[in-house]
Amino acid sequence: QELRDGTSGWSAGGTSSSAADVQTTALVLQALGKCLPASLAGLDVEFLLQGWSPHAADRDAITVLAGRSEDTGPARIAAGLSPATRLLSAISRGLNWLLRAQRSDGGWGQFALSRSRRQQQEQFSRDGLPPDESSVVLTGLVMEVLGQLGLDTRQPSVQQAIRFCWLKQESAAGYWPGLPGETVREATCSAMRGLAAVGCPGRDSRLRLAAAWLCAREQNGRWPAEEAGVPARRQDSSRSEERRSVPPAPVATANAMLALLADGSPVPAATRAAAYLLEARQADGAWTAQAAACRTSAGTVMQHSPLSAAILPLRALARFRHLS
Repeated sequence: QELRDGTSGWSAGGTSSSAADVQTTALVLQALGKCLPASLAGLDVEFLLQGWSPHAADRDAITVLAGRSEDTGPARIAAGLSPATRLLSAISRGLNWLLRAQRSDGGWGQFALSRSRRQQQEQFSRDGLPPDESSVVLTGLVMEVLGQLGLDTRQPSVQQAIRFCWLKQESAAGYWPGLPGETVREATCSAMRGLAAVGCPGRDSRLRLAAAWLCAREQNGRWPAEEAGVPARRQDSSRSEERRSVPPAPVATANAMLALLADGSPVPAATRAAAYLLEARQADGAWTAQAAACRTSAGTVMQHSPLSAAILPLRALARFRHLS
């Protein structure tokens, strides 16, 4: 979906007629960011934010590659630039689209509001759809992507997103509430990961409170499935049979593990979670899929891909190994 300013995002539908959405765009940018060649490692984020284009008249790409290459000869630079031009262009356009989709409250909903908020929300209501509100889950995901691409607390958009997250936190308990169809733990993990990615220190008392809340939900190295919109509570010992009847969810455990490791500091709960994930693998090396949590927003179903049952545990274990 290309806007008048030339920025564009990606849609879950994968067609030109499908409206670009924040979740898909963020996930695509997250993947593309990991595909940047080594010569572009540590790319100055201003390079992406200033509307870079691959046209011959724009020499910024040559400058960037020259500054990161041992051999700055024209042939080598041209060879490095050729496969990177489309990648850089896509990242730049998608990143700027994502920033323009930020809401006035500092958060992100599922879609960029192309008309006034009132008009668009009225249309959702007429179509029998829930309002596309700013989501802590999506805001945390976007912040994680922004941090990966080099944005930090110096950028106004990041500052606004941080304020949004702190305002949404249940300050007494430490968790973040989710929208209908989102779990409280999902919102809390997303916020923790996003805040850490853009440079909020793990020693911040609010993040420490969130980590304590999350650790209190651990059950012998695992986090059970959670009902959407309801904070998971520890059952007392008199209800141990009910506690055993709740199936452990590898995806939920991996998500919690990534949140606890987000600031780069290993914690005992993460060590136990890693042991659980290794033990919970099936014979084929995969994990049992968690029931997909979804919410319908503006006509689109947001859900966890079945692949997340493998991807998130692998990411969590890789992160744990990197920090060990």
